[in-house]
Amino acid sequence: MLIRLEGQIGRNEVAALAGMLLAQTPDRLAEIHRALAAGDAAGARQGAHDIASTAGNLGITTVAALAQELEQKYNEGALEDLPPVAAQIDDAYHAAAEQLKARYGLPA
Repeated sequence: MLIRLEGQIGRNEVAALAGMLLAQTPDRLAEIHRALAAGDAAGARQGAHDIASTAGNLGITTVAALAQELEQKYNEGALEDLPPVAAQIDDAYHAAAEQLKARYGLPA
């Protein structure tokens, strides 16, 4: 997906978008965990929605799919499933972040 996106908008633009994802997502992940700890499932769902959109736009499909799964679990009322899915989002994001940093020479 990144290669196709680079062909459409240019490598530098994709690198800039990746940098934005790397700058914003840790805060969004922290917001999800804070919301869950406070019993604010709706807040966690909103954070997951934001992550799903951003990751999806860059083709970071695993992160986007897990964030969408958290949203779906919320919509189904399966609130006990939200923390484990949030942990999976964390893991997937960190793996994707390392790949983005390496591909675009972004700071660690």
